[in-house]
Amino acid sequence: MGFVINAIYAMAHGLHDMHRRLCPRGAGLCEAMDPVDGSLLLDALLKTTFAGVSGEDIWYEIMNLRQVDPGVYDYIIVGSWHEGLLSIDDDMIRMNRSEMVRSVCSEPCSKGQI
Repeated sequence: MGFVINAIYAMAHGLHDMHRRLCPRGAGLCEAMDPVDGSLLLDALLKTTFAGVSGEDIWYEIMNLRQVDPGVYDYIIVGSWHEGLLSIDDDMIRMNRSEMVRSVCSEPCSKGQI
């Protein structure tokens, strides 16, 4: 469960750092963060550093959902982001070839969504 706690800490640190940069005059949400700009949050998350719940370095694993057996799917680690360096194995990535892949990240979020 440590990775879940670390993921929550990463979001908290990222939002806190973003808040300090965009809302320097006080507590609470300022106009610059209402709504939260996902690009700015991603930038803050990628720059976030802290010791994990067990004292370990924190990094991001890049995963690809893949069919591992007929009817069985699992996430496979295909790369990582650590200390500002991207490492990815392009040969490990499997793309959906049966239909157009919809990029959910590119669609605008409704109020209250991230």
